[in-house]
Amino acid sequence: MCWNLFANGGVRQKISAVRAHTIDKNGVKVNSILCMVSPMRSYTTEINVRYGETDKMGVAHHTSYLLWFELGRTGLMRASGHPYRELERNGLLLPVLECGVRYLIGAEYDDCVRIETAVSELRSRSVTFVYRAFRGDQLLCTGWTRHVCVTPDNQLRRIPPEVLEAIALYAVPPGESF
Repeated sequence: MCWNLFANGGVRQKISAVRAHTIDKNGVKVNSILCMVSPMRSYTTEINVRYGETDKMGVAHHTSYLLWFELGRTGLMRASGHPYRELERNGLLLPVLECGVRYLIGAEYDDCVRIETAVSELRSRSVTFVYRAFRGDQLLCTGWTRHVCVTPDNQLRRIPPEVLEAIALYAVPPGESF
């Protein structure tokens, strides 16, 4: 069984559950508990497609999705307790190293688009965020961005342990897809 729960701050948590029970000597269930396993949180934000983000046909331009992904990523970092502004003040930058988007259906002017953001890979010096964009329950696109941690003078550096720990809460568990 799986449930998707929305908590305060736009955080979405996916919880897989397994029902466990004890059977007495007569084969009757005597107690039952719900065990939670594989927690995964994602950050959720919603935007309305602005007129300036569309083409002449009223369809969102393909580059708009990367801007929406940035809103999801910065929101996830803020929700984790480490907003980008604070990281930058502390000499930690996370520039985009590479990115990819798979477009399925176009969003249109004034559509409400929900962006879900999670972490798919977390290393000592890099992090990969994954994204899904929805209109209602309809998946519009999926994407990812890979970031490397550098100093203001572009020297490679490790992501501080407290930041790694905080964003690890948004990691997709091994073997699960986002």
